[in-house]
Amino acid sequence: MLPGLTATMGIALLTGLTFQWESSNAIVILIAIYVGAIYGGSRSAILVNIPGTPANAAACIDGHPLALQGKAGEAIGIATTSSFLGSTIALFFMAFFTPYLGQIALRFQSFEFFWLTLFGVLICGNLAAPEDPLKGWISGFLGLSMVRVVVKVLHVPTSILMPIILIFKPCLTAAASTPAPARNFRKCSDGHSQPPS
Repeated sequence: MLPGLTATMGIALLTGLTFQWESSNAIVILIAIYVGAIYGGSRSAILVNIPGTPANAAACIDGHPLALQGKAGEAIGIATTSSFLGSTIALFFMAFFTPYLGQIALRFQSFEFFWLTLFGVLICGNLAAPEDPLKGWISGFLGLSMVRVVVKVLHVPTSILMPIILIFKPCLTAAASTPAPARNFRKCSDGHSQPPS
């Protein structure tokens, strides 16, 4: 358990090492890394109020106050029990329903991906700004539009893309490196390539 090195990052780093292994052994190791990282992150969340992984943020809310009351062992026991039960139930459902879900996922086309993306943006908008979901939805759609620009740019030949990057790099660097990015970006667009000192 290392804060910043999440379970997903651990899986991503160790997937390359398991390519030459038997598939059953590789899957068992990757599942063990994931479950161990998620469970291990609850220790620091309960004892020092720092979640080891983002999934353990809720353990800070309930577990750390128990630790301050002298019930750290009880909080860790509850985290261990719930982690075991959750993992067991999840493995049971995964073993039975993954083949069916895989067949459904393979039938997804553009229409389904569109609605799935729209659903994700709407849900994230509601979670990001529950009092005014419109702000969250606007942020989500702006993020999607920026991703589309990046995807389109990645398909542009380098001979066209490099001059654009070289022209805008000083302006973007100046805009991002100071406390007043909007003011600096306006000055860059006027022909100055350095931020004001």
